[in-house]
Amino acid sequence: MAKILLVDDDNHIRTTLSGFFHTPADDFVAVSCGQDALALLRSKRFDVVVTDLFMGNGDGIELISSIRTIDPLVPIILITGGGKIFPQGSPNLANLTATALVLGACHVLYKPFRRHTFMALIDQALSRDEQARGVVVPAIAPCQCRQAAPSGQAQP
Repeated sequence: MAKILLVDDDNHIRTTLSGFFHTPADDFVAVSCGQDALALLRSKRFDVVVTDLFMGNGDGIELISSIRTIDPLVPIILITGGGKIFPQGSPNLANLTATALVLGACHVLYKPFRRHTFMALIDQALSRDEQARGVVVPAIAPCQCRQAAPSGQAQP
């Protein structure tokens, strides 16, 4: 049973992404802030963490760093629309997302994104988690750190 933790201060995003998981096999927990996420991560193990970059009560960079002290192996997917601070494609946003990858995020996904893109990254992250924790999995390409292009743009 996959356990997925979503951290985003936008209720609409939390509701939309939770709607992507229709099967009872997925345990999807959505919280609005990094402090709640860290409290949950201290008490139970998640297979994937998805966090927003810009949140009103903290940021995803700090959260990724804190998560790594609690669980160095959990795959982390960073999602961002650039916030109101940086327009998508700005050098500052690129620097922040690169920092997230260095700190241990497996993927960066730009909003808006398509359901199938998000779910494919979740599947890759789950495969990576199983391999990192020593679980035998079928031959699936391992998760490689890369940035997913926004919907409608070609990926490199």
